[in-house]
Amino acid sequence: MTPAPLNYSTQPRRRRLIHPALTVIVLCVLSLGLWVFLRGGLLTSADIRLDTGDLRYRYLGVPLFYSRMREPQRSQLLALAANSKVLLPEWYTCANFPLKSSNLEDLMCRSRYFYASAWAKEDPQLARMMLENFARGITTPSAAQGSGLLSNVYVQRWANGVWAVKQGWRQDADVVAYMASKYYTPPSTQPAASGSP
Repeated sequence: MTPAPLNYSTQPRRRRLIHPALTVIVLCVLSLGLWVFLRGGLLTSADIRLDTGDLRYRYLGVPLFYSRMREPQRSQLLALAANSKVLLPEWYTCANFPLKSSNLEDLMCRSRYFYASAWAKEDPQLARMMLENFARGITTPSAAQGSGLLSNVYVQRWANGVWAVKQGWRQDADVVAYMASKYYTPPSTQPAASGSP
């Protein structure tokens, strides 16, 4: 029996299953995914526009989604802002994500603007003062955070679906105290646009 001839040709190289550069890319993507998961998602913050209550949402710091205040409230708010040095067409952060509490700061912020539009039907000057206080609280965190009068305690929905300030607000102790702190006396009659329930 003759021995098999010796083979001096080079052995074929074994191919790597994954290229080193691809390994680095995969690890980076997995690390980013883990970071996003631990942080609570891609949504990083929400900004509010001081004159209209429009919201914009930032994903990884980039503003990608916009939510305009609905009409007619947006137009009413723009009318309030027309004579204001505080309610400017500027964006300020009103919420950072993930939220640190169960409060939905972005929606709470928007609701203050919604309630201000109802106050504007009753007394535009008073509504502007309250909204300016609230806006100062957003732009300057050390400032007083607005007014509790911009809440569902004072603004309610009537049976016909219209939102309005509760009746008898001129005699309410908190409203009277707020107006006194601003040295403001409301007109004796409300604007004709306010309507009735």
